[in-house]
Amino acid sequence: MMLWKCGHCGFIVEGKTVPFENCPVCGYAKAQFKQIQPSDIGTLDKVKNKTMRFTVLKAKGLSYPPDF
Repeated sequence: MMLWKCGHCGFIVEGKTVPFENCPVCGYAKAQFKQIQPSDIGTLDKVKNKTMRFTVLKAKGLSYPPDF
């Protein structure tokens, strides 16, 4: 499992590469994402990331859980 974290807002996504050109939360470029390890994610990151994903999906009229 490869995880990527936006260096600007902290949004975390799983995948072999970052699956979009801009962060769906803050709009920063794909280059802002850095690879992290699962052990790097704390409880606050997990809660914050779920909230951000839900907000983005809700704004796009999509359902939860996210399917990026």
